Formats: sequence, structure tokens, C-alpha cells
Amino acid sequence: MKESCLNCLDQKGRTPLHYSATVDNKSSIELLIKHGAAIDQSDQVGRTALDDALRSGEFDAVMILPKHAADVTRLDNFLQSRLHLAARYGHELLSKLILDKGLQMDVVDVSGMTDCTASCL
Repeated sequence: MKESCLNCLDQKGRTPLHYSATVDNKSSIELLIKHGAAIDQSDQVGRTALDDALRSGEFDAVMILPKHAADVTRLDNFLQSRLHLAARYGHELLSKLILDKGLQMDVVDVSGMTDCTASCL
């Protein structure tokens, strides 16, 4: 696999790892990571492959990425935490997984919403 393809960006700044995580393609995620894909590469709004997996509700990707040192404490450009994303899209099990990894609760995003508030939407 050519290294230039591993971290190439589309028009929104997303990499192949972003797309693999969005559709929970476990074998692609593992292959990309094995060949050196940037795990915490962010897109234009500051979201990583882990964020995309959380938004999409993709369990395997959410389990795999932190095992390979994906930063679970990172905030996107809107100051939304990983918990904001999982909670906002109604992924209760994924929210629990993120909390179990020691993520701080009650982070306030740019709209003044906490991750707990996001779970009520």
C-alpha cells in the first residue's frame, strides 16, 4: 500500500481511515493502521475517525481505534467531546464505552451545551 494513499485527504479533509470507521469496516481499519495511517488526523471541522465512528454508531471501530492510541479526550472545532457525539446521536452503549475510558464529563461546547445535555436531544 502506498503511504501517500494512507493519509490522503478528500475535499472535507477526511482520510481513508475516516471512511472505514464511518462504515465500521474492521478489516480496512486494521489494515490502514498496520500500514501507518494517522489515527488522530482531523478533518476540516476537527473530527477524527473515532469521531466519525461515534457519530455513526459503529461499535467495532470505537473499540479498535482507542486500542491503537486514538485520543479519546480530544475536542473538535466546536469543542464537542467524544461523549457529545455519541450522546447526541443516541448511542448509549458507545457513550458508556467512552466514559469507561476515563473521559471527563460536562465539557461545554461552543453552543453552551454539555455532553449530558446532548444526550437529551
